Amino acid sequence: MLSIMSMSPMGAPQKVLIVDDDDLLSEVLVRSLEAHGYDVSHAPGGIISPECSDGVQLVILDAHIPGSDFASTLRMLRDRSVGVLVLSGELSPPVGVSADDYLGKPVGLPHLLAAVARLASPTPER
Repeated sequence: MLSIMSMSPMGAPQKVLIVDDDDLLSEVLVRSLEAHGYDVSHAPGGIISPECSDGVQLVILDAHIPGSDFASTLRMLRDRSVGVLVLSGELSPPVGVSADDYLGKPVGLPHLLAAVARLASPTPER
């Protein structure tokens, strides 16, 4: 059985932001993570501002969002010390990706939950 820790040291749910232009996939991710105790929000259209990551422990970021600059978004999140889990249809990470983890789509829910639990924890294993 998979054990998922989704609470901060103060007992509040860990905050996760999903940045993906696929609304159906995002809805599945939101519901699945919420069912495991995470406080989850979604950036519609996959576009975010720096303020969107305030108080967030982890961003699940699609590597291929039309109209967005993946490298700039990733750099902004890294500058804000936010954990980043990149999802992509590619088999391997794009060159220069400096995320905490990279998962190819489609990804199994147990694998995703394990990565989220590890990266959203108060002392992430990055």
